Amino acid sequence: DGELTTLLKSLCAFTAIFSVAMVAIPASMLTFGFEIEAQRLVLKRRERRLRRRIRAERLENHWIESCSDSEDGDAHFLARERQRQSRCRGGRRADASDLSSSEEEYETLVLGETQEAT
Repeated sequence: DGELTTLLKSLCAFTAIFSVAMVAIPASMLTFGFEIEAQRLVLKRRERRLRRRIRAERLENHWIESCSDSEDGDAHFLARERQRQSRCRGGRRADASDLSSSEEEYETLVLGETQEAT
């Protein structure tokens, strides 16, 4: 009445273990592929953001250097104001390319601890 023999019990156990392996291995391979793609996209986004920041700083510095002597006082005023705002923000520049803290945490999680070149 519903009793399984030892052979059937061992066959059921083997099938259960084998079926888990048949699902878990492809699922882990798929997950690994998604992780690699996410890492590639985050790295690409970080590089794009850093290039934009460097380009903006170069343009800003070029504009300040190209001021004429009559505008020299204005250029110094703008530079002092920018430094003051930078100090008020804890040394970080707050522009449109800055990330929120959750995005920075995600970047750090995906890419690891890397030093940003500014």
